[in-house]
Amino acid sequence: MKKMFLLFGIFSIFCQTNASAQWWDLTGTVAGAADYIGTNNPVDFRFSTNGFPRGRVTLDGNWDFGFNTYTTSSVCGAFGQANNFNSSNNSFLTGGMNLIQNTNFSAAMGHNNMIDISDAVVALGQGNHIDTSNQSVCAGEDLHLVHGHGCFMAGGHSHSDGAYNVSIGRQADTKGFNLHSYGSGVYNDLNSSIAMGFANNRTMVLTDRGVSIQVSPGSASTVAPTHNLIVDANPVPGVNSNIAFLNVPTTTKKHPHLVIEPISGEIFLTTASSGGGVSTSCFTADFVPKSDASGNLSCSQIYDDATSVGIATTGPFGYTAGSGVFIAGAPGTQTVKLDVNGLTRSVSFVATSDKKYKTNITTLDKSLDKVMKLNGVEYNWKASQYPSKQFDDLKHSGYIAQELLEVLPNAVVKDQNGDYAVDYNSIIPVLSEAIKEQQKQIEELKKLIQDKNASSTGIFDDKKTGESGSAFLAQNVPNPFSAATEIKYQLPKGTQKATIGIHDMNGKEIKLIQLSTATSGSVTIQGGDLQPGMYWYTLVIDGKYFDGKKMVLTSQ
Repeated sequence: MKKMFLLFGIFSIFCQTNASAQWWDLTGTVAGAADYIGTNNPVDFRFSTNGFPRGRVTLDGNWDFGFNTYTTSSVCGAFGQANNFNSSNNSFLTGGMNLIQNTNFSAAMGHNNMIDISDAVVALGQGNHIDTSNQSVCAGEDLHLVHGHGCFMAGGHSHSDGAYNVSIGRQADTKGFNLHSYGSGVYNDLNSSIAMGFANNRTMVLTDRGVSIQVSPGSASTVAPTHNLIVDANPVPGVNSNIAFLNVPTTTKKHPHLVIEPISGEIFLTTASSGGGVSTSCFTADFVPKSDASGNLSCSQIYDDATSVGIATTGPFGYTAGSGVFIAGAPGTQTVKLDVNGLTRSVSFVATSDKKYKTNITTLDKSLDKVMKLNGVEYNWKASQYPSKQFDDLKHSGYIAQELLEVLPNAVVKDQNGDYAVDYNSIIPVLSEAIKEQQKQIEELKKLIQDKNASSTGIFDDKKTGESGSAFLAQNVPNPFSAATEIKYQLPKGTQKATIGIHDMNGKEIKLIQLSTATSGSVTIQGGDLQPGMYWYTLVIDGKYFDGKKMVLTSQ
């Protein structure tokens, strides 16, 4: 306590009351007593030396050494001259012409610094301005921090707008959050990134997406990297060289070459030799690359796994004939060489069919019976339900594979996914043999009817009769039919008797229809009178065979 009295004895201490100042006697105090030096009325406690004011403690607890101003502020301190507190608390100023207003727990040191509407911030240097920020530091000259939180600025003439930003250098500006700018003339507005450079030369940007390096003036620091590493090289002759990869190790892997695509700038490995090899940016396994309209290389629709090729499909390519379960490597399982997911078009298509490549050759039999069991249908694809198949929305004709499997199993295949497909080429030989079998039956039936009629009355020939007019037997309409069909005919004048007979394909007469002797007419055959199948109908005039035709009745 005595040391304190000796310290205050160096200069005179006075207190201004409502009337005039009063000198204090320093006679010491009793330890533990409530004695103190200061004022006991509502005025500031002032310090002076040699009759000149040197400092004060204001009514609000502010400490002032110099000539500073306090307005509606408390518990603040200032060292220097012309510093100003306005509506602030628990803050500190040192230097000259600094201003803290609407601020708490902050400090400014230097000259002409300003802190406004902020808390827990520090401004060091000259001409710095912290506005609407907290828990941040500015150290340097002409630094401006706004809307900052947890920010740090060092250097000069930089501007930062956002939270958790760092600016170090001259004109190292940031705008956003979690940004870093280092160097001179660097602007960064990419959130969560780091930008470094000098007057936009050799600018580097680091983000979670990658690294961008620009070796020429420009604005690379304002563009987010689109690759893991971007290097924009613009060498200056005699000053710097292009990009160099040093001490690159050799490799025995299947991609020994480093290739830089000249348009996109992408770097990749390839087995292509220099001087004519194809370089590609397509690294998806087994896809064939292509060049697009911009000259960039990318993956095409062609997939090649060295066993099969798929266009717009990646397989699977294994299949088995008939209804067998696909087991890789099992007897009867095969692999397609080309699988196209979509419509194909060609001038012509040929299938290998040389006899020298074939064995176990046998003639098809009972083909007509098989054809009679086939059920042709019209259908549309379920395009919306299976978009990956790229089905069209057109009407198609064909067979249901599961139904065809019961009749012609060799014309049906099933792939590894369990999907069925039809080999329509395998149906053609069956159809041709069925036509031959049918024609043979027709010829036999004709001969049987002719022989039967010729043995009694002969074959009718209207030219030989000398009668005027001619005979005619029309094809039934519709044909095939299910409900009813009409047969039109014409008889020569003078006809005495005429009939139309319905026969099965074995020549057995099923129905005989007596005709009017008028010169023309028609008869209607009801489908319900016959069993579904193929029939032969004949016209007999005056006991003589004239003509016969085939008709087909289908089930209703």
